[in-house]
Amino acid sequence: MQLNAEHYSAQLKPKAQVAAVLASVFTHIPVEYCFVTSSMSVFFGGIAHAPYTTANLFLDGWAQKQNLFLQKTHSPNTHWVVINWETVHFEQPTDAKKEDAAGNCRHMEPDPRH
Repeated sequence: MQLNAEHYSAQLKPKAQVAAVLASVFTHIPVEYCFVTSSMSVFFGGIAHAPYTTANLFLDGWAQKQNLFLQKTHSPNTHWVVINWETVHFEQPTDAKKEDAAGNCRHMEPDPRH
């Protein structure tokens, strides 16, 4: 896959816009903490994930910048906390047995993706 500016913009633009809006809101509505979800891709990303990784690196840097500004100005503004998540699957457990709608146990094959 050939990466270009559009790939980066598609990942970065929404994150940058939300970060700017939150920073603006929190200057008028004080909250103690803003938790931002980022990705472990900033540590482990590969070339195919470069746009996604870049966008999450932006969030990490944005939070650091906001916190440095907070320290320099001794302002009671929001503390930014970044949580770098790994992939989260919200799927049914892949137990060997599950109950069907009638409550009967049935055998389940392991999910080959795990």
